[in-house]
Amino acid sequence: MAENWIGYTVAINCGSILGTFKGVIAKVEASDQSITLRNADRNGVPCTSREITIRAADIKDLEILQRASSQVDERAHPHRSSNGPARSAFHAAAPHSLSVNGRENVQTVQTLSPMRHENMHSIKPGPSGRCLFPDGVRSPSKKDRHFKQRDAAAFGSPIDNTVLEEDFDFEKNLALFNKQAEYEMINQQSSRPDLVKQAETPQKYRHDENVLEVTPAKYRQIKVPGNTSLEYVTDSGLVVPSISISLRNQLLGLSERLGVSVERQAELIGRAATEMALQLLGGGHRLNPRNAHQLPSVVVFCGSQRSAVLGANFARQLSGHGIHVQIVIPESGISSELFRELALFKLTKNPVLTSMQGISNADLIVMAIDDPLMDDFPNKPQPDWFPAAMEWIKNSRAPIMGLDPPPQGTGVELKLSLVGSLPLAHSPSNGKIYLVNLALPVSIYQELGITYKSPFGPKFVIPVHPKA
Repeated sequence: MAENWIGYTVAINCGSILGTFKGVIAKVEASDQSITLRNADRNGVPCTSREITIRAADIKDLEILQRASSQVDERAHPHRSSNGPARSAFHAAAPHSLSVNGRENVQTVQTLSPMRHENMHSIKPGPSGRCLFPDGVRSPSKKDRHFKQRDAAAFGSPIDNTVLEEDFDFEKNLALFNKQAEYEMINQQSSRPDLVKQAETPQKYRHDENVLEVTPAKYRQIKVPGNTSLEYVTDSGLVVPSISISLRNQLLGLSERLGVSVERQAELIGRAATEMALQLLGGGHRLNPRNAHQLPSVVVFCGSQRSAVLGANFARQLSGHGIHVQIVIPESGISSELFRELALFKLTKNPVLTSMQGISNADLIVMAIDDPLMDDFPNKPQPDWFPAAMEWIKNSRAPIMGLDPPPQGTGVELKLSLVGSLPLAHSPSNGKIYLVNLALPVSIYQELGITYKSPFGPKFVIPVHPKA
């Protein structure tokens, strides 16, 4: 008679303490008054043991959920029943009072101790409907219930022992892989020509390089009539030929007649010379409010011709940066252009000297004495203070900068020289040559038979080096 109930799916209510068990009847013992369930769960939580045994004394109610003849595949769904949820949110609050039977790994339901049974019965609903737990028993928070539900969802299902008992057949799995077909495919691919490896590797470009193919660059873009004694090269490789003094006189004279006056040329060269001087004087490290007690000093030696106009204009622009500038000029023979520049310079409250008396030490010396535009500049008269000035310059340790110096030199070693338009064939004593863009129209060059294309690029001042 007891064997007729084997295979039934039942729900056994063991009271509020032990909870409700669901499972399939595996054994009914009439002598022991007990029922053994397999694939059981307690309050919706699958049990860890394959079978559990429940005594008849603990059973409050028993409900048949499914008959044995209509059982579903228990191997696919070992812990789910036809009705009732697979999980229960209150399983964490239920006490774990199941012990394992050592003989058949059968879990037997044990009754609680009197003290624990009393504590569980002391839980009473409060005025708000919530359960009040006694001291020592903490009510599970919402966070605790969330974590318990998450853990049960991930680890609640037991491992199917039938899967563990089956050995993996490696030979059968290896036979599913057709190695011969794969080898044939590899051999077919290797026999074809590898177009990717044989193709030329594409050239990689930097961010400042042109990816489009262009015609070869022409580095000789300036051509002058006649032979040149010296050629210069810019940093970008462009060739700048030197011109003779007579051709230079014609170029600047034609520019003045067409509107590019000496004052305009002086402004451009003076601005370029000011930028170079500021770098020689230390730049921002020297010229800042914290060094107001030791501002640099500059001495400008001017003649009486065009170079002196450049020097006076440079001195005025440099004084606009708060630098103490002194000008030494001749007592007589001053041109009208120089007179106007000196009148503007005197408004800066800086001294204009006609002798070497009262001159102070300088951090930079500027030579604007000799004028290469004069055909007889080697034999022209010099100012009275010129010998004393040359002696003073040689004893000074300050760097010397020249403004449009004569090609053969000024008698002292210059650190650098600034020239406008096209350079003359300067001697090494004039130092490093810097070319200033005077922005002369190209028609002026063409009028004199000069093929000209600007070598300046993005700059107003460029260094030129003698071509080897």
